[in-house]
Amino acid sequence: MQESVEDCFYYFQSSNGENMFLHPICAQILEKAFPPSPNGRENEAADAIKKCNLPLELTDLAILEIEQGIAADLKLSESKEFKKLKTLHHLPPGVQFGLVEVDLSAIVPREVLDQFREVLQKRSKQRSIKDQKEQKYMRQAD
Repeated sequence: MQESVEDCFYYFQSSNGENMFLHPICAQILEKAFPPSPNGRENEAADAIKKCNLPLELTDLAILEIEQGIAADLKLSESKEFKKLKTLHHLPPGVQFGLVEVDLSAIVPREVLDQFREVLQKRSKQRSIKDQKEQKYMRQAD
C-alpha cells in the first residue's frame, strides 16, 4: 500500500493526554501555513511523515476558546459536524472532549491569516456575543 502526505492525518492533542484537540479552523490554518515538503519518496509512511512541515508542538499560544462536546457513536450519530471532525473518530461514544482555538498570529504569516479573515472575524464576533450574554447573566445572578 502506498501512502503519501495526503493519506496521513495529523492532529494536536493536549500534552497531558486529555481529550483536548486543536480546533479544526486552527488545523486548516496550520496546514496552509506549513504545506508538505515536495521532497522524499511517497511509498513509505515514515517518508510521508518526514515530508510534513507542521510544528511538532504548539506552546505559548493564547487560548481564544475551548468548545466542549461529547463524542457520538459515528454509526448512530446524525451530527454532520461530528462526522467531519476526524480528530475525534478514535474517541469512544460518550467521552467528553474539547476543541481548543488558539491565536496563531505568532507563528503563522499574516498573508495566511488573511485568507481566513472572514471566518476568524465571525468566530471572534460569536465569542464576543457569548461573553456579553454571560456577563449579563452574571449581573442578574448577583
